[in-house]
Order: sequence, then structure tokens, then C-alpha cells
Amino acid sequence: MTVFKKVRLRLTLLCTGVTALILFLISLAYLLVAESNLKNNQFQSFQDDIKTILGNLESQQVITHDWLAKLEAGNRYLVFLRDNGVSLLYESLNETEDRELLYQSVTAFYEEHKTEEVSSRYASYHTEFTFPDTVPFLSMGKDRYYVSYCYIPKNQGQLEAYILRSLTPVYDQIYRQRFLFCLIDVLAVSLLYCFFRYFVKLMLRPVVESQEKQNLFIAAASHEFRTPLAVIMSCVSAMKEDESRTFDVRPDFYGILENETDRMSRLIDDMLFLTNRQNPNQQLQLKDYELETLLLKCYEAFERMALEKKVAIHIRLPKDPMPPCHCDPERISQLLAILAHNAVSYTDAGGKITFSAWYGNGCHSIVVADTGIGIRDADKKKIFNPFYRVDIARNRKGHFGLGLGIASEIVKAHKGSISVEDTPGGGSTFEVRLPRRGKVLG
Repeated sequence: MTVFKKVRLRLTLLCTGVTALILFLISLAYLLVAESNLKNNQFQSFQDDIKTILGNLESQQVITHDWLAKLEAGNRYLVFLRDNGVSLLYESLNETEDRELLYQSVTAFYEEHKTEEVSSRYASYHTEFTFPDTVPFLSMGKDRYYVSYCYIPKNQGQLEAYILRSLTPVYDQIYRQRFLFCLIDVLAVSLLYCFFRYFVKLMLRPVVESQEKQNLFIAAASHEFRTPLAVIMSCVSAMKEDESRTFDVRPDFYGILENETDRMSRLIDDMLFLTNRQNPNQQLQLKDYELETLLLKCYEAFERMALEKKVAIHIRLPKDPMPPCHCDPERISQLLAILAHNAVSYTDAGGKITFSAWYGNGCHSIVVADTGIGIRDADKKKIFNPFYRVDIARNRKGHFGLGLGIASEIVKAHKGSISVEDTPGGGSTFEVRLPRRGKVLG
């Protein structure tokens, strides 16, 4: 697994874990509040039902088996009645061991927790509570009840009732709600994992691309350094072997060594410029300068080189002077030299190179057009990458593939733009657009 894959996995798990924890805490808080409200509502409903049942018990002279059976139908309620401490016949008919144990537990719990005596009361009385009082959060509430103790004075006697409602349906609803929330949370975490995996990939993409470019940069630089070093080592080796012989060939070796070391020096300078282009200490020395002057100097510098290759070179400038361009003259001269050197190098004898410039729409335009070998459409977007060279140019000595990358960085530093198009009839046309002052060109 590569480093970036490990980083991507760890960041994905970290983001998913933190978000899942927050989601879990929110879900837990919601469940606690929702369950508390549900229990309170059910308890309030139970108290309302008890008031109705208590009214019926007070109004009935005879408590019938049918009324009690209807009250307990469907396990809705459990009713324990004691008339002056004696169980009614209905209870004797329906008595089971579990029912009797439940009654004893409830009465013992009430006797332990009651706060006042009610035996001397002359009016009906009822109080509601939960049995047992507390259960763990993860318990499903089986064998838990809402209980109402009712005291009703009757005919110089007393009727006591324990009315129970099972909380199993309530906790079944709570269980379903918890299960649903767990299912939603699991699904949400799965979706979050997929989202963060994709999101982290997008976040790391610039870093991965930068790393790949850096690796390519190092590989290409190593390749470029290998050639002149091989030549230098070959010359040194030949000079050592020739120490006992004639010295006639040594001037040739010195010339080769000088050329190759000069080539390596230029390569190092270009690489330093590219690697330090983000350095804030390397700022442009901006000032108002005439582009016509820079273009004429470039034309004059490469005129001899073009004539030696039998390539015609022309320059076209507007009749009216252009406004000064706010730029770094040294860098713009370097930019023009790169474009001119490429044009001369890749234009065969009989070809033509044209320099031109004009001003319009708030920006200066510089065009270098040639009738040379041209650039394929697939390569036009790549030629501004460092060390990229089209196949046809790979054997051109003296070109490292850094020139257009440097040119692009110079233009970007000036907040301008550079583009390349086909020259009508064959060749390439490079256009550089520079803002007059402060404006960023798209």
C-alpha cells in the first residue's frame, strides 16, 4: 500500500469516526428525550384512566365479574381488589402462582415506599407509581408496570385496589425505535465512509499530482544531467589516457568540457527558477517599460542565429507607440528569448519567424509565429509542463524541456496568459497577453 493510500484510509477513518461519534451522541440524546416523553405521556394516560376506573368503583354497589373481565381483557390491566382485606371471588377464580407473587411484590413495594397512612381517610384516595422504580437503560422493561393504589371507603368498610398496566408494549415501542435508530446510524456511517473516502481522494488529488510531478521532475532532471556528465567523464578519461601521447587533441576536449559544463549550469539555473517560483522572496522587479524595446532587443539577439540556419526573421510593431507595460523587464526578456530560441531551433531552412506586438482591451499582446515543425493538438496543453518535450524534439541538443515551463511561470507571475495555436500553413504561433497594470487576465 502506497503512502497516499495509507493517508487516504486513515483520514477517511478519522473523519468517519469523528462524525459517527457525533451522530451517535445526537441519536442517544434524542432517544433519551423521546423515551422520557413517551413514558411521561403513557403515565399521564394511565392516570387519566385510573380516574375513570375509580369513578366506576365508587358508583358501583356490586362489582361484577363481567366488568372486571372486560377491564383485564387483552392484558390491558391487572386488577387486585380487597374488600376489608379479603380477596373477591373473581380473584379466587383467576388466581395463579405468578399473579399472587406479583401482587405480593407490588404490595410490599408500596408499603415500603408510601409516605402517609390512608386507613383513616373518609374519602377516596389514589396514588400512582412505577414498579419497579428503576431499570437499566438497555433493559426492555419486561415485568415492569404502572401501578395505581386506590382506597375507597364503603359502608363502614374499605375497598382497596391495585390496578396494574404492563409497560411491555411501551418498551416494545422503545425497542423498535432504538433498533430503527441503530439501523439509520449504521446506514449513515456507511454513507459517510463512502463520502469521506471520495472527499479525501479529492482533497489529496493536488498533493498526489504534485508528488507525481515532483517524481517526474527528478527523473527527468537526472536524465538530463546524465548526458553531459557522461560526456565530461568520457573526455576526462580520454585525456588521462592521452597523458603520455600528443597534446594536439586536448583543446578539443577542453572545448567539449566547457560546452557541457555551460549546459549543466544553464540546466541548474532553470531548475532553480522553477523550484523557487513559489518563494515569496523571489519577487518580480516591476516597473513601467516599453515592450517594443524588449522585442527589438530579442529580434537583434536571434537575427544572426536565424540567418545561420537560413531562416527569415521579421518583426511587426504598431505605428503608434504602445503604453508602457508594468512588468519585470529581465523576466520578460527571458520569456521572449525562450520563445525565440524555440522558434529558431524548430524551424528548418527556408522557414520564417515573425515577431509582432500590439495593445488593446487593456492588455499587451506579444506573438511569436514560426513555420516550423508544429505541435500536435495532444501536446499543446502539456508543453508548458517542466521537462515535457514532444517526440520530434527529443534529440535536439540544448533543449531540456524547461523553457516553456519557465515561460509559463513568468507569465503567471505577471498575471497574464500564454497560449499556442497552429500557424496557417504549418508551424506554431505563441501568444502572450500581459495586463497593463494590476489586472488579472483569464
